[in-house]
Amino acid sequence: MLPSDPLLVRLRNTARAQLAAIHGRTVLVGLSGGADSVALLYLLHQMRDQLGIELHSAHLDHGLRKGSEREASALRAWTKRLDVSLAVGTADVRAVARDLRLSLEAAARAARYGFLANTARSLDAVVVVAHNQNDQAETVLLNLARGAGITGAAGMRPVTTVPSAPDIALVRPFLSISAEEIRAVCARNELPVIEDPSNHSLNFARNRVRRMVLPALGGVNAGVVGNLANAAEALRGDEEALDSFGGELFARAVDVHGTYMLIDVHTLSSAPLAVQLRALRLAARHLTGTLDGLERVHLLALIDLAHSGVGGRTLHMPAGIRALRLADRVVLWTGDLPEHVVYPLPLLDGADAQPARLAASWIWSASHGRCGLPSEEVGGSLHEHVRYTEKPLVLRAPRRGETFRPLGMNHGKRVGDFLADRKVPPFLRRRVPLLTIADEPAWLMGWRIDDRWKVPGHEAPYICLRCTRAAQSLEELRI
Repeated sequence: MLPSDPLLVRLRNTARAQLAAIHGRTVLVGLSGGADSVALLYLLHQMRDQLGIELHSAHLDHGLRKGSEREASALRAWTKRLDVSLAVGTADVRAVARDLRLSLEAAARAARYGFLANTARSLDAVVVVAHNQNDQAETVLLNLARGAGITGAAGMRPVTTVPSAPDIALVRPFLSISAEEIRAVCARNELPVIEDPSNHSLNFARNRVRRMVLPALGGVNAGVVGNLANAAEALRGDEEALDSFGGELFARAVDVHGTYMLIDVHTLSSAPLAVQLRALRLAARHLTGTLDGLERVHLLALIDLAHSGVGGRTLHMPAGIRALRLADRVVLWTGDLPEHVVYPLPLLDGADAQPARLAASWIWSASHGRCGLPSEEVGGSLHEHVRYTEKPLVLRAPRRGETFRPLGMNHGKRVGDFLADRKVPPFLRRRVPLLTIADEPAWLMGWRIDDRWKVPGHEAPYICLRCTRAAQSLEELRI
């Protein structure tokens, strides 16, 4: 190819950011064998000295049609002539689709990007793929049809990271290059293009958009492909600005603690909705490393939880993310619940354990004699006094519908309702310890004694109850 070839010049002029992102790097080209990827590898091969890149390629056999092994062999022979290494992998995409309950398109995409990411790690390489202007237009239409907002309408990003592999850069130099231009350069240079028959099947949503929707829109405006791609580029600029504001809000509103984070609902609510969405997307990515499966509807539900003012409400989100509304914060976490943040008072190890016992960080005791005032320090003792009895004191979980008479009240109240009024999350209420005397409630630990067990006067005999954080937990709190 001559240096003055129009497509080479166009690539240099329209993909400056993408070419800058791979300059001087090891580059891994995703090579399907179709016109797009073949042209991309060929053009980068022509430019590799100018760009100072070390060029490699990778091909995944999806196992979806007969003869795919021969295609891999043909690509290996061609890349050998270019003096470019080719990594070949195989995947049972039908099995992936079945096991993960994905469409064949989604399963193939997941398998392909997983293979590219693993190969790129072994080479310390940037992944480069050949999505073109037509692909961008199709992506925009598909995203809008699925109800996407500005992020979906902005289409594919020229420089981003591999899905589910945020440590690997992903570059798309062809987003401003049309499919027609790419086919022309393949014909002009007699490049060995492999036609995939599945590209003609209307069983796939993208093919229906390509063969039915875009031609129909072309009857309205012949420049529809370029116009959609240009609109996506303009929206990406707006999205980048919103992402910047979202990052600032994240820094102000979110306190990160490993596998959980605390979100200040007042700070979050002070920003426009679009900025709140960006901040929460950033929070989700920070927790899980991916946004796969997370859609606008999930983020809106999280915002509704934050704005509801109803403590104790919970929310399940994709990727194992859970959220809990506290008094003025939302706790967002994955894995085990950060109970010391959600509920700083004593809990039982489990609601059904026999005999009942406190979680490891707490111990309780009962003794005769006068006690000092309760300590205000974090991790200090919880103190209560009940009238003296020789009946045994037994710790257990509250029973369903069980009532007690909170100190100062002349009528009974369900334990569950009492805890609900105090915003204790529903899934923790059965683990709040209840100390009983002769199987009657005496102390809802950490909250209130039963009025029927109050000490009748200063001279009356009594029992002093204490609940104290274990020394080990105190040390953890000081770290």
